[in-house]
Amino acid sequence: NKKQGSYHCHRGQLAGQEFSSKAEAQNALHGGEKIPDGTIKGVARVVDGDTIHIGKIKIRLWAIDAPETKQECHRDGQPWKCGVAATEHLSMFIGSKSVTCEDRGTDRYKRMIGKCMVGTLDLGAEMITTGMALPYWEYGGDYYQQAFREARGQEVGMFAGTFVPPWEWRKERK
Repeated sequence: NKKQGSYHCHRGQLAGQEFSSKAEAQNALHGGEKIPDGTIKGVARVVDGDTIHIGKIKIRLWAIDAPETKQECHRDGQPWKCGVAATEHLSMFIGSKSVTCEDRGTDRYKRMIGKCMVGTLDLGAEMITTGMALPYWEYGGDYYQQAFREARGQEVGMFAGTFVPPWEWRKERK
């Protein structure tokens, strides 16, 4: 019952069970560990620099925007596959460790938006601090302002050269 802040399943393998959020119900159905308060925990599969899957649940990392897989940046005048690099960095950072994501809503593609952690380490902060993503200013990115300043000041990742912000790169290709 959404009005009462709970979800009660009437059909299927979750029939008769009650959940505190839609994410918790999806987590129970599709893999990962059921945790009260709508968080999801499990082994993640990295899709790109700002999207992971835990079980069958697609999760867009909250408040960051990484370059698209096909996106290129430039370093020393040479093209650099920054989208691929962002995906590889997130994969290496997560490795086989468990990821915990706090539900922050749903995006227009019906992916869960999650503030995700490996232990106490914030995936969004890691991606921005290393210059592999930008704060998504329009969607809570101010939270990562300090990490952004540090990355830009140290000229790491995308800041080591030139790049088009991912949201502009996508817009140019519509």
